[in-house]
Amino acid sequence: MDVKGGWDDLRAAFAYLPPVDRLVMDFKFSHMPHLAPDLADAMETAARKWFDTVGVDALVPVPLHTSRIEQRGYNQSELLAAELAQRIDRPFLPNAIIRTRDTEHQSRLSREERHRNVKGAFEADPRWVRGRVVVLVDDVSTTGSTISECALALKSAGAHKVLALIAARALRD
Repeated sequence: MDVKGGWDDLRAAFAYLPPVDRLVMDFKFSHMPHLAPDLADAMETAARKWFDTVGVDALVPVPLHTSRIEQRGYNQSELLAAELAQRIDRPFLPNAIIRTRDTEHQSRLSREERHRNVKGAFEADPRWVRGRVVVLVDDVSTTGSTISECALALKSAGAHKVLALIAARALRD
């Protein structure tokens, strides 16, 4: 397990490179929720390749603050998690983890600022995750800060195992 990250395994369907980076940004910021099924197709393939999907107890999206949902009209991670849950026939738990405070947009911050920005910004509900194998779903991971904090919150709430599944992940230097 990556102690710093909190997850037991982290996988991505794509590298965050052109043209996937543009697709993910359009999905996230250009009001294109109709892209969720296509991204979920690739994520399902990745999940079935790398995880024992039969052993998964639930899928949990990375939450957005309510103010961000009001701006975008949807939580892109929630759309992906809902699609995936249906495809692998596992429960979808959209309220298992919440964002306790509104944070700055991560894309505007340096690596160090991103870590500080989301530190302690998430809280998981033990009633939903205690003793469970959870797949934590997000659209993109560049520094890993958000997914790490969410995974740590899930582990603190008693999740047995946290498997992180990302649509696209930035390559490390």
